[in-house]
Amino acid sequence: MNSFLPYAIVVGVVVIFFCICYVLFSGSSTKKKKKRKLLKMEQKGYLDNRGMQNSFQTSPVPRVSQVPIQQREENPQETRFVTTKGEVVRRDGKMVYEEPPATASGTTNREFTRALSRAELLAAMEKVDKEEAASKKAIQEEQKKKVCLQQAAEETNPLDQLGAIVTADLLAKTQYTSSMGEKDDEVDEATQIIQRQDLSKEVPSKETSLLGRRENIMITETSVPASLLVILTDKQAEQAVAASPFMQEWVQRFIQRFGEGMGERRRLVSSITASAFACVGCQKDAERKQLVASLSVQEALEKVQRVYVTQPYPYVKYMALTAFYDIARGRTISTRPVVAMDALNVMPYLTTPHYQILSILLRFLYLPDQTNVDKETFCSFLDTKVLPFFTNFPMATAYYQQLEHVRCLFRENKETRFAEILANSYPLLFGYRGMTEEELHQALHGKYSPKGWIVPSVYASFFKLALANELGMTKFFRDACIQDRKIQQRLLQLAKKRPVHFSGEEALYIMERISPILSELSDIWDSSPLKVSTLSLLGLYLAQGYIKSEIGETVDISRWVE
Repeated sequence: MNSFLPYAIVVGVVVIFFCICYVLFSGSSTKKKKKRKLLKMEQKGYLDNRGMQNSFQTSPVPRVSQVPIQQREENPQETRFVTTKGEVVRRDGKMVYEEPPATASGTTNREFTRALSRAELLAAMEKVDKEEAASKKAIQEEQKKKVCLQQAAEETNPLDQLGAIVTADLLAKTQYTSSMGEKDDEVDEATQIIQRQDLSKEVPSKETSLLGRRENIMITETSVPASLLVILTDKQAEQAVAASPFMQEWVQRFIQRFGEGMGERRRLVSSITASAFACVGCQKDAERKQLVASLSVQEALEKVQRVYVTQPYPYVKYMALTAFYDIARGRTISTRPVVAMDALNVMPYLTTPHYQILSILLRFLYLPDQTNVDKETFCSFLDTKVLPFFTNFPMATAYYQQLEHVRCLFRENKETRFAEILANSYPLLFGYRGMTEEELHQALHGKYSPKGWIVPSVYASFFKLALANELGMTKFFRDACIQDRKIQQRLLQLAKKRPVHFSGEEALYIMERISPILSELSDIWDSSPLKVSTLSLLGLYLAQGYIKSEIGETVDISRWVE
């Protein structure tokens, strides 16, 4: 027994060794089964691909179609490849499609759709207005030549010869005036807001300033040929009616309707009827009959007679004849004949105070004068263009209510103070104090002489550019011979260096320093319905005619009334 013991120990050690090796190298059977199961599930797609290896999905396995799929064979001629540059090429290197180059349409569209500044808009509007004015002037000159040739060729009676002489004389005066004032009337497209007379010119003579108080007035509207519109005197009108059975018929028709046997009324009707036909260039009865063939012209002539007989004043006669011309000779597509007919409808109910209100509103709300650059020019502006309409200015509210009723003006919800209007119309005059003399010399470096284009500021001890606002900047620097952009920019910066809030007591003090008329006008404006009133097209038209008849100034309202 003892002899077999060593062998038994060796056998036991070997068995234990093999058992240990089996355990170490084979592992447990449960783990193997689990690993096999996980491997199968991974192959079938039941496990999540992002780390959910210990959990199982319970969703059903999608059923795979058993339909055999046919694979299309590749055709080298049809196979194309897309490159990173957006090009399509074939195997042989032939390019089938190329990405078109990027165009600048986006940039162009952005340039066209950018918001324009106020100055650019006004400049564009002025350019169109100037082109239209030039075309109108050319047409008018052509009409003048034709009329002169016709009058020279036709045989006329003594009255016709008198009209031809007056026409030729007026034409010569018009040509002389236009040739003398051609250079002064040249206004830069970017600076001109509304055509107006230059204050630097001579003050109108006594004869010119009294045009509205005389019988013989020449109408020089931009839309009216000056060679045709001549208002006859009472004596000339009486002779013309006596020589024309057709005009006698029109006079008699009015007398039978509104006053038989009244000598004064007959004289007024004869005067306005003869002047109406004369202002449109009708010298013979055949021409007059052809003119009144239009029903609108017949209606306008009846209204003109009624307006003048109701208010036999020179300015009413001028305004009524201007409206008649616009109706008789106006274009069909124009707004002016329509507004002129409305004017004839309301004129019998309006008086001088009504026209004063309309003129003041037109002057300050719609016509900022570019020549108002300092105290001296502003005082001249007040004396010549404001004072004639400001004397005995009406304060009664009833006048404004009547104008609103006939739709000559409208009332706004917001009040606009007079100081605010001045600051907006003339910002470089009232909105900034200006610059010192030392700053001016430093900006110029001694290159330019400031004489003539530097004026004293309305604020004491300062100087300013001879500009009313920035709209006149281009013409100003051209006239001053300042071409250096840096100096131009430096001067504008100095002009705006000291802004002022133009209102209250300080504004009243500055207006008092300029002129007592200005401060008085400010008080009346702020205490009356003027501060909430704006003009309609009819109000603009009537104010234009009244200003022309009173001071002889031609106001261009073609921007609003075409």
